[in-house]
Amino acid sequence: MQSYSIQIEKGLADEAQAVLQGMGGDITSAVTAFLRRTVRNAKPDPDLYTEEEMEEIHRRGMEEIRAGKGIRVSMETLERMADE
Repeated sequence: MQSYSIQIEKGLADEAQAVLQGMGGDITSAVTAFLRRTVRNAKPDPDLYTEEEMEEIHRRGMEEIRAGKGIRVSMETLERMADE
């Protein structure tokens, strides 16, 4: 894994960290998610997963739900995600 140093306005960094902590994350995970989405969106083929991969992802997700594991997301967060 590579390490990078970035500069973020102090006030923005503090506010973002507080918001992300409330969602169980941090700035590093947010930047990583942003970079992954950037790479994914840059690929010419929007269908990134094969049917078999999607079935496996669905199967694992259902296992986690049955095991009582899950992610809590507010409606506000879901709406923001839909707008992206």
